Amino acid sequence: MLRHIAAAAAVTTFIAAPGLARADTTLTIGGTSQVVDTGQYLPPINLHTVLGGKYDDGPVQAIQYPADVIGMPQSVAIGADHLVTAIEATDGDKRALGISQGAIVIAEVKRRIMALPADQRPTHLTFVSIADPTRPGHGALSQAGYQTPGTPYDTTYITREYDGFADLPDRFNRVALMNAAAGIVFIHPYYGDAIPDDAVIDKTVNWAGGTNTDVLIHTPNLPMLQPLRDIGVDSHVVDAIQGALKPLVDAGYSRNAPKPVKTAPVTTPTADTTPVKSADNGEDELKPQVAEKPHRNIQASDATHQAPTEDKDDNNDKDDAKPTNDKPAEKPKPEKPVDKSEVEKPAEKSGDKGTDADEGTGAN
Repeated sequence: MLRHIAAAAAVTTFIAAPGLARADTTLTIGGTSQVVDTGQYLPPINLHTVLGGKYDDGPVQAIQYPADVIGMPQSVAIGADHLVTAIEATDGDKRALGISQGAIVIAEVKRRIMALPADQRPTHLTFVSIADPTRPGHGALSQAGYQTPGTPYDTTYITREYDGFADLPDRFNRVALMNAAAGIVFIHPYYGDAIPDDAVIDKTVNWAGGTNTDVLIHTPNLPMLQPLRDIGVDSHVVDAIQGALKPLVDAGYSRNAPKPVKTAPVTTPTADTTPVKSADNGEDELKPQVAEKPHRNIQASDATHQAPTEDKDDNNDKDDAKPTNDKPAEKPKPEKPVDKSEVEKPAEKSGDKGTDADEGTGAN
């Protein structure tokens, strides 16, 4: 049981590692010159030992081509001819692995394959490009206008940070360009070490459906300061200089720009809701709560339209007597003389009439 679990874990790790899709045959295309971790220059063969033997997992076939610096276009064309022939003649899963100028050969092979009808293109094929000057975005040839075509085949790009051919700054920055130029000498030829755990891996799918896996290996020291380290300048002094220069160098790469902070969208509530007991089922229901209309405050501009209530009764008489600006005050009319004939006569005294009545009543 434990044996099966260990085997399953090993298979999972093997598949998950970038660029480790197993191949029956690895077709290697070396660069103009290559070195391994021993520092010794080797001919462009047995490239499967690069990166600490990461791709030394099966048969290897080295592709021979001129690999010249002078007349490089012709050299690349010959290398592409030989690689296409080898791909067509190899059965099973195939991996084409190139470094430096060999990676340019791979880019040319991609262009030729995509020019074929879909039914004539090879199958079971993957690509690995190391220190690739045609690497999308940062390759020197890519920034000069060479576009690597998208393919349905998976490609793994492996690059050391500050490699002037494969990791050129994508922003104009003189300090970063000087550092990249030094990287051509001190970084580009050295890809013998295994990929460290802190490598940055980015995966994208191109328009043709192939997955591009970009592996960027961190470089701790600026290559532009390597001559100072080589001649024995105190490491503390070099580290202090690097501390001042590194932010300037990193500013030349858009990948180092601060990421924008995402904020949650602000929504304006249309109405407040409060839970109200439902009479039917006893569950809480959300009903809109109408906000109370705010009381209007009397402003200074309202003084001419509304007088204070506490002075209203006391000032009524004065306000009525005062003339307004619109209509002059009227003069009081003279009173009409009283007619004396219309004045009622005083009524007779009731005492006399009452005496007569009393007398009549007593006679009876």
